[in-house]
Amino acid sequence: MAKSLTKEENILLTLINAFKNDEKEKLNHLGNISKSLIEVREKVKEEMENFHLNLMSLILLIC
Repeated sequence: MAKSLTKEENILLTLINAFKNDEKEKLNHLGNISKSLIEVREKVKEEMENFHLNLMSLILLIC
């Protein structure tokens, strides 16, 4: 038969589980930030390519 946990053991187990959940939430949050940064980087790259094309077109018009 399984031994019942003491009040202190239950508190410790609760704290450990809360810490685990907090760490999972932090990792999930970091994953979301990483995805956002990748999306921003792709958007900046696209905008820079468009800017480059527009600049080259302007240079050709001037010449």
